Amino acid sequence: MKPKKQLIKMSDHIKYEIWMLRLCAYLLLEEMGLTTSFTTTPEVYAFTEFTNEPTYSSGSPFSPPSINEYDIVRRNALIESYAVHLRALLDFFFLDEPVRKKTDILAVDYFEDPNEWIENRPEMSQEQLKEIKDRVSKEVAHITINRIDKPPSERVWPVIEFKEIVLNAKSIFDSYVDRSLLSDRWS
Repeated sequence: MKPKKQLIKMSDHIKYEIWMLRLCAYLLLEEMGLTTSFTTTPEVYAFTEFTNEPTYSSGSPFSPPSINEYDIVRRNALIESYAVHLRALLDFFFLDEPVRKKTDILAVDYFEDPNEWIENRPEMSQEQLKEIKDRVSKEVAHITINRIDKPPSERVWPVIEFKEIVLNAKSIFDSYVDRSLLSDRWS
């Protein structure tokens, strides 16, 4: 278990990650004209778009986007932000000890007996976790041919499904964690 002061301080950052994931998912759905009262999980394409204009806005660092670029850039930024926060939270809740880095803070760090969390957290295989993390790496965080070689049908991100996985893990975490290890923002 990490030191209590460190865990309390890190809990603010974890709360920030959850807040950003939830609101990025909401804004992505709003961007697509969807409401929260849908009966099926909408699919949001997470591949970034690029304007088809023959010329793009100026290369100047302070030039605003063109009218056509604005909506595309805003949506791309939401997709990328959503994916990065998703990856961080999946690591926090589901990453197993052997693959963690020494400086990582994981949900298991909040338990005297890490098995208390491992046995009670929602199920997610390390293979499924790796698959989602690889997608974030290849489609958002790195410049690779994997980004352009995927057909659109394989680029679909189930935004609500992934958000619900994280929020479910948070709910279960909340019910088992010692509240004295969390900042006041968790109340």
